[in-house]
Amino acid sequence: MLAAATALGTVSVLARRAYELGSHPTSLLGVRLVVAAVVLSALCAGSRGPRASPRELATGAAAGAAFAAAGLGEFEALSRAPAPTVVLLVFVAPVWVALLSWAAGLGPPGWPTAGALALILGGLALLVGVPGGNGLEPGAAGLALGASVMSALFFILMAEVTRRVPPLQATCIAAWSAALVTLALEPDGIVHELSRLGTAGYGISIGCLTAGALALLATGLRAGSALWASALIGVEPLVVAALSGLLLGEFLSGAQLAGAAGVLAGVTAMSMLTGPGPPSPCATGRTTPRRRGSRPPPRPARSARPRQ
Repeated sequence: MLAAATALGTVSVLARRAYELGSHPTSLLGVRLVVAAVVLSALCAGSRGPRASPRELATGAAAGAAFAAAGLGEFEALSRAPAPTVVLLVFVAPVWVALLSWAAGLGPPGWPTAGALALILGGLALLVGVPGGNGLEPGAAGLALGASVMSALFFILMAEVTRRVPPLQATCIAAWSAALVTLALEPDGIVHELSRLGTAGYGISIGCLTAGALALLATGLRAGSALWASALIGVEPLVVAALSGLLLGEFLSGAQLAGAAGVLAGVTAMSMLTGPGPPSPCATGRTTPRRRGSRPPPRPARSARPRQ
């Protein structure tokens, strides 16, 4: 999960750099997702596993559509605002995951989790802007927050898919669904983006990084919950802040740094509170569900105790 967060953070900074060289958000997103889908398909070609059911295909396709919507919102926001601020706003996805899980009937968050959510929201208030300060453009803030909602939906749907489908196969389904969404939005954008020598390399690099990040995310979602996985991506804003300062010269103000600290502290606390716990004493050690129609293996017969 930490490697996935590092890859996604690098994607945001490279996208911001590509915009400075003339790239368009929708076409760059199209190159990113098509390249990611091709790379993941090549990795899936040598793997074997059970075929996904129609319901699992539909859930994976919905996860891909949510990922495409999140990427479009983030890329549009990156074209209007500095990368550290945008990524920190997208980073509040654990808040929406907790609320959506609550609405789905999984139970309300406890007091510690609610306190972490309050800390995140307080940090957002400072991050977006304080009275008399240099606030973020409302349009960019709205796009970034919308991307965070779609990211939360992506985490929830992918967590559902990876319960029954191998992680690599699940990422292939989601990646191709996301790629088809961007192709429908701008069919000629990918060809135009790849024809630009100055930005084609950025698009291909971003796509390869996305493929690796999606594969790692799916593996992490199979091991833990959607809330835990989305919260553990907290390394991404730190990566973006460091790379943005080095490569783009973009830094946060004092109030925004305080808000960023609150957001990171809140999400870190949430990841610790919702992380996967140790197995119960009666756990069998089984990590994959049985195939439909299969019977459990017979128990070994108990040996009779010798008489005293």
